[in-house]
Amino acid sequence: MNLIAGKNNTGKTSLLEAISMYAYRGSLHWIDSLLKKRGEFYSALENSSDNNQKSYASLFPNREIKFFEDDRLLIGPLENIENPTNKLFLHNALNIRFVKLYQVESVLKDESTNETFKRTFWKPLENEDDDTKEVQILRKGLKIMFDRKGGDYQLDELDRKNDLVFFIKKSNSPTNVQFVRTVNTDEEIAQVWDHIASTDKEKYLVEALKLIEKDVESLDFVKDESSNNERKAVVRIRQSRIPLKSMGDGMNRILTIILALVNAEGGYLLVDEFENGLHYSVQEDLWKMVFHLAKRLDVQVFATTHSNDCIRAFENVLNEANQSEGLYFRLEKFELQGKELSIKPVFYAPSELEVAVDQHIETR
Repeated sequence: MNLIAGKNNTGKTSLLEAISMYAYRGSLHWIDSLLKKRGEFYSALENSSDNNQKSYASLFPNREIKFFEDDRLLIGPLENIENPTNKLFLHNALNIRFVKLYQVESVLKDESTNETFKRTFWKPLENEDDDTKEVQILRKGLKIMFDRKGGDYQLDELDRKNDLVFFIKKSNSPTNVQFVRTVNTDEEIAQVWDHIASTDKEKYLVEALKLIEKDVESLDFVKDESSNNERKAVVRIRQSRIPLKSMGDGMNRILTIILALVNAEGGYLLVDEFENGLHYSVQEDLWKMVFHLAKRLDVQVFATTHSNDCIRAFENVLNEANQSEGLYFRLEKFELQGKELSIKPVFYAPSELEVAVDQHIETR
């Protein structure tokens, strides 16, 4: 259980995005969905290469486009990053960078027929001083490697679809991930509901909604004829069926978080601004449920917050439970002589967090 605080623009949401990219092993489809949510998916430009280059440059510091090995995104185990044995291919690390591609022609032999044939492929130019004969730079590309496996993508030939997934569903990813943003649409939530409908996991959602309305009996998603037949959540209370949206932001936020959690079994739950729409009085009970279900379903949780109430509720549950199950830290910009150096985490042990909360010491 990880709760993350920090001032605006210290990278809390970016950290969640980086974790999701790592869990998805650098899936280009998922990266594109992140860019579209950020408003960085530039699909309207005529030049597809410039279009794609501008989009992916938004992932890099200062949006700078450089093409060689030291200019890259690196996400992975800290010991590998600090002491890399191989700069290009780190074990269990995600490595993303721009590359220049040139065309190479090779001659292959079919052993069964002894016939030879030519194959053309694109190879990245690794440094400016490459002395390969007759090299002609023809393409700009994006190299994505995870644990020494991956490939090169030509930026002017990428087929970037517009029908991208926003709220992560179960897929071919080796790790199950759910990403709860500050706002999720009804249809995004309904898609995730489909994975647990008519299973034992439904009961967890009803229990969670009872944190606010004790008379909730059941939950379902139905088509709304007034809005293009999009599905919306409805609850049954004392024999009446009531749209969940009419019951306030808190009910909808609890549904979104717990629905994502029970779908993240064996993987990760990422929650941006955990406290959104939640009154302080229900946050501790919700954290208790999140702790319980995360342990039961083997889910690692990363949540961000700006709220003292959220931190206090988290601390109370953490110090009632096994303290090794949770960690609180703040992202902070460090400067030297007026020059910004980096963003680093400031960690609080559970006992330190308890003292800080009790003494009203600012930890955000």
